[in-house]
Formats: sequence, C-alpha cells, structure tokens
Amino acid sequence: MNRKSSIAIFIISVFFILREYIPFIAYNTPTAIDVTALSLAYILLLKELRLENIKKYILLFSVPVVNSIVSQFFVLDYNISENIYRLMQMFFWALMCEYICRNDSIKFSKYIYVIVITSIIITCITTYQGHLLITNISRILTARSDDLQLRERCAMLNIGGFDFVYNLVLLLPFVIFNVKYIHSSILGKVIAALLACLMFMTIYISSFSMAIIFSSLSLIIFILPSKLNVKKGVGIIFVAAVVIISLIDIFPKMLAELSEFVESEDVSMRMEELSDITSGRETSGDGQDRMNNYSISYENFINNFLTGSGNKSGGHSFVLDTMALYGIWGLILIVIQFAALFRITIFPHLKSEYSTIFIFVYILHFFVCLSNPHFFYNVFILFMPLYIRFHERTKSVILGRKTIK
Repeated sequence: MNRKSSIAIFIISVFFILREYIPFIAYNTPTAIDVTALSLAYILLLKELRLENIKKYILLFSVPVVNSIVSQFFVLDYNISENIYRLMQMFFWALMCEYICRNDSIKFSKYIYVIVITSIIITCITTYQGHLLITNISRILTARSDDLQLRERCAMLNIGGFDFVYNLVLLLPFVIFNVKYIHSSILGKVIAALLACLMFMTIYISSFSMAIIFSSLSLIIFILPSKLNVKKGVGIIFVAAVVIISLIDIFPKMLAELSEFVESEDVSMRMEELSDITSGRETSGDGQDRMNNYSISYENFINNFLTGSGNKSGGHSFVLDTMALYGIWGLILIVIQFAALFRITIFPHLKSEYSTIFIFVYILHFFVCLSNPHFFYNVFILFMPLYIRFHERTKSVILGRKTIK
C-alpha cells in the first residue's frame, strides 16, 4: 500500500470523524471543503479496495437508495445533487469499514478508534454543559430543526442533538462490555466505567425518555455470558420471555414509581405518561402522540398492503414508516437492510468473544429503529470494526502474542 495514500486516507478519515461527532466542526466546515474531501476519499479508497468486496454493502443502504430513486419522480423540489451527495456520505463509511477490515496496519485502526472515543468524550462534556445552560436544549433542537439561529447557537456550544444521543445509546453497551469482559488492566476498566457514567449522564440530561430507557437496558450486559452459542441463546430467549410476561402488569407501576425519583421534570412527566400508555390509560402528552403516529403508520401499511400509502404517515419510526410508504415492498426492504447489516457486521463474529455484545447491540438497534425515524449505520460499519481491531491488539499485547505490524 502506498504510504502517501495511507496518510491521506488517515487525514480524511479523521476529518469526517470529527465532523460526525463534533457539531462545532460540522457546522463551521464550508461545503466546498466537504465535497473536496469526500471526492478525494472516494478516489483513494476505490483505488485501494476491490469492487467485489464493496458490492456487499449496497443492500445495506436499500431504504435510502430506494427513497432517493422514488423521490426523483414524486417530489416536486427534489434536488438530485443533494441526494447523491447524501448517499455518498453514507457509503463513505462502508468504504471505511472495508478499508479498516483489510488494512494490515493496527496503528491506523488504533489511532482512528482513539480519535472516535476522544471526539465522543468532548461532545458529551459540552452537551452536558450546554444542558446546564439551556434546559432540554437537545429536545428543543430536535423539535425546531429548521430554526437556523438555534442550530447555530447549539453548534457553537458543541451540543449534540438527537442523532448524537442515540449514537451514545448504541455505543454504551460496548463500554459496559469493556468493564466486565475485555482483557484490560484495572486502570482500563476504571476508565471504561467513567466513560460509561459520562455517556449515561449525557443521555439522561438530554431528556429523551426512550433513550434513557434503552440505555438502561445496557445493564443487561452484566448478566449475559461473554460468548453466546445456540444453547445459551435459546436459554436467554426463554428466560427473557418469562421475565417479560411476568413484568407486563408490574412494568407500568415501576415506571410510575421511577418517575417520582427522577429530578428532570420533563423526563418524570414522560415516564409517568409511558406508565399510563403501557397500562392502557389514555393520555394527552407527547407519548400518546408518538403512539398515535405508530398506529397511523401501521394502519396505513395494513390498508395499503400491496401498493403502500405513498407517504411516511406517522413519521416517527424508520421501520413502520418505510412499511407504510411502500407496503409489502417496504417490509421486504426492511428485511433486506437488516439482513445485510447482520451478514456484514454480526455473522462473521458469531463464534468470537464479541458475539454477545454484537448481537445485543443489533437487537437494541432494531428496537431503536422501530421507535425512531433513523438508522444508525456508523455504530456498525465504523465503530464495530475499530472496536475489534483495537481490542485484538490490546489482548495480543497482554497474552504476549505476535501482532501485525
């Protein structure tokens, strides 16, 4: 591999990672630099990678690709250049995933991994501080995404919004997994525990109630085996089913009691609302609106099973909205995309020591997509390969094995 190309790819990768996880940089980077960097990245990465190794990622973007094609014919203000650029940004991470997996340089993966973690830590701290200055700013930013003045203020304060918070939700299980299972020093486990606390505090102060509930589920990692097999998997599913059935009547009461101990008034109110919804009582808050949106999408899917409704209906669920939009064909697209995600990122590691954490995050991600309108590619095609390469390096050093230079 050409050393100059490798250095250039590293610099471009750092640039896009900083854009992804640090809002201040993303907002203040001119579009011309973005386009130039992305174009150069494609030239360098396609030169290093084989076409047959890249083709497998196409199905991973089934929904956004079909959305872009369909929008070209049915959306009046469709901007083809903008949509192509957006798809290129998404596929860039797939190229990076393949490059990381096939790059023999452990140092490259190690440095990129450290930069990702450092960027997340910086934005966690500034987001937490931002919420101390402006209560519920992440929720306000999500609700008023078209408010350019608010977006600029949040970017200058480097406050992470909806996407950043839910990235934390999906990354938190990895950090907790480090605390319990990864072969690292006591210091390494302490650092992982502190990072887990910082991430959870950031999620909590954001006041996204579903994000708080999903992140709390990460504690399940502590009672799961480090490595799964069919026997253990079936046993876990059986136990989980028994526990869920047993808690159906208790869960609403637990949420109601928990809402009394939560300091955030907004989170407390939403948990109380979730308690009412899960117990079958009618409410008039945001939680009930969300459930109504889910119902609208589901009903449109059922009523337009073969042709789709032609619109995203409720607009609050990646899975249900796609099904409502395209009918049975939307369901097929969802199955294809999640199957491709499993085949590319999970299946190769089913027999590894990471099988538990990868399967857990995959399942958690499905429920996040079911309850929210986004699909979080980067957790799987950027963070997962970096995580494996970094910790294989750490384990090799501890066990005294020969490592790749």
